[in-house]
Amino acid sequence: MRSDLSGVLRAVVSPLFFYFRNLVIASVFFGVLSGVASGLEAARVCVDQHCFDVEVAQSPAQREQGLMNRAKLGVRSGMWFVFDRPDRYAFWMKNTRVPLDIIWVSPQGRVVDIFHQATQGRLVPMVPRMPAQYVLEVNGGLSRAYQFNVGDRVVFKP
Repeated sequence: MRSDLSGVLRAVVSPLFFYFRNLVIASVFFGVLSGVASGLEAARVCVDQHCFDVEVAQSPAQREQGLMNRAKLGVRSGMWFVFDRPDRYAFWMKNTRVPLDIIWVSPQGRVVDIFHQATQGRLVPMVPRMPAQYVLEVNGGLSRAYQFNVGDRVVFKP
């Protein structure tokens, strides 16, 4: 009787164990890719019809850290920087390991400037031509591939 019970338990518990183990692994893996595991607020930003899952950097410390020391960035992922007021915020690539496109956005939700393919470790500041209150960083090359232009509409979806 006891061996029958242990066989039943093994038949039921073993698949459940592997199911939940794989669920945890998938949650951690996809959480890291989407930015949830970073502790930053997650949101969605769309430039015209192209949308990105972003991490929101709002505090000075979050903005300073940015995407530094990241080994990779998901194709539809990025970071959305929020500032208190419009200004010509300079960005650099210190300790940034992936090439990025940097897109400055006005308070009205319009692209005001784009720096294409900022390279790894670039220490020369990139400064927009016009004041911006928000900045979107995405994988280098995407803004050209998607044909983003100054004046394009940008929508933030919390």
